Amino acid sequence: MAQHLWYYKNEYGPDYEIGLYHGDKSGHVMIYVGQKIVKIDFSVFDNKNYHFQLGSELFNLAIIFGQKNKYVLINENTGKAVPFALKNKYPVKHILASIGICLVLIVLIYFICF
Repeated sequence: MAQHLWYYKNEYGPDYEIGLYHGDKSGHVMIYVGQKIVKIDFSVFDNKNYHFQLGSELFNLAIIFGQKNKYVLINENTGKAVPFALKNKYPVKHILASIGICLVLIVLIYFICF
């Protein structure tokens, strides 16, 4: 089962989280943006292109068999490939900073209330 995720930072509107599911055995493909399903296709075992529009931007998601990186998302307006999302959307330093702020707030509330 292949699942991929792209975060597209839009200059003129909202940012998009574009996801792909491609079943290894079934070949079923589902492309979604946020929580909205954009495309569904069944038994995809050959090269295929999917075109869809997000806001004023046109995208092409290509499935190319026989390559190491067989899923490519291209912004047709700029002609540039959208890079894959990082495994973790929030870096560790941001998580640690959030935990530190929460601890400070808990201590402040404790001293104010007691």
